Amino acid sequence: MTPNRDVSARFGPLTAVLFVSIILGGWQSHAMSQTPQVEQQRLETQALMVRTRQGKQFFFTVELADDPEEQRIGLMNRAELDPDAGMIFVHDEPRILGMWMKNTLIALDMLFIDAGGRILNIHENAIPGDLTSIRSRGPASAVLEIAGGRAAQLELSVGDQLFHCHFDNFPCKITAPQSNSGS
Repeated sequence: MTPNRDVSARFGPLTAVLFVSIILGGWQSHAMSQTPQVEQQRLETQALMVRTRQGKQFFFTVELADDPEEQRIGLMNRAELDPDAGMIFVHDEPRILGMWMKNTLIALDMLFIDAGGRILNIHENAIPGDLTSIRSRGPASAVLEIAGGRAAQLELSVGDQLFHCHFDNFPCKITAPQSNSGS
């Protein structure tokens, strides 16, 4: 007599469905873990300045993500981000913007910026790999991503002013100072 190898006959149809789901789920998880981790090439860098309502000024060198593919990849798979660096995601028309942390390895602060360059809201220390949508609290024309915890360290807050060529209030082709005072 040969052993019965039919899972559904041996354990019932519900157990067979569960068994197949576990096998396929494990395969899918393995396949996703085998997906190559592509780090975006470094993008064009530009100067950006933040002036707090208290009058403090902080300079950043930011990569410009201004097309859909650059914005889709963003800071994915980057192992580090210098404290005075970041990436600015710019949009032609202000709207409610949403970001996520898919394939992002480091915590980030996300500053949502209105069309005039004012900070609308700050999401601090976004969790690496989290797929939860992080949204602006009003129509935004840009999002600035900086190293996690940096906004609190510099005491940046809602209403602070960003200066960048996207807002037509700052030249993009200047070199930012090496580091921020108070950093």
